[in-house]
Amino acid sequence: MLWYYEKKADDPNFVIYAYGWNTKEKTGLLKYEKTTKKIDILKIADNDTQKGAEWAALHLLNVVKDGYPEKRTIMIG
Repeated sequence: MLWYYEKKADDPNFVIYAYGWNTKEKTGLLKYEKTTKKIDILKIADNDTQKGAEWAALHLLNVVKDGYPEKRTIMIG
């Protein structure tokens, strides 16, 4: 499985990443609350499902622990 993430917004309270599942076209949106560490699915990517978006949200934690990079690719499996 392959996820592509790209930062779209960043402020002291939250960061928003667009994501794509197995495609570089990033049509989904995930929001990470910096103080609570809560992740919200704002939009499921066009070729994804609710369960897939939840996986993308889970792997977003690997992205943010690297200091909120502009772009990141996560591959598992």
